[in-house]
Amino acid sequence: MSHTPAEVLSRIEVIMENMISDLQLGKVPIFRSPYSSSPGRNFSNLGQSRTFTNSVLVLSFVQKLLLSHRTTTTREVYYFFITHFTSQSECNDAISSVCTLLGVERISLGLSASPKGWYCGCIEITRPSSGTSILE
Repeated sequence: MSHTPAEVLSRIEVIMENMISDLQLGKVPIFRSPYSSSPGRNFSNLGQSRTFTNSVLVLSFVQKLLLSHRTTTTREVYYFFITHFTSQSECNDAISSVCTLLGVERISLGLSASPKGWYCGCIEITRPSSGTSILE
């Protein structure tokens, strides 16, 4: 079931308000989700700070994306934070965690997978034997 951008934005606000409340009370932030059956994510371990940051970055990106009425690919999220994410896989894991946290599908975040083999720009295909152009 796909969720509307307004529903997703509302869910992001609830998650972030809960996290900010924890921080204001001097507590370790916990991502508690009223939208999924998974238990809240506790980030008390320093080793989990990267996972926490990954999720916050994706939540921020998705919020801006939905507020601007745009959609994009998961690859663009990776390139937007290229200095943070070490790989596309790490970015995909963060996106998946956010989907679970919000109880929505990736498409509801305005994100789709990049088709393999896409090319942008001018292309010319030539036959190696004759050097004649097949497609310009």
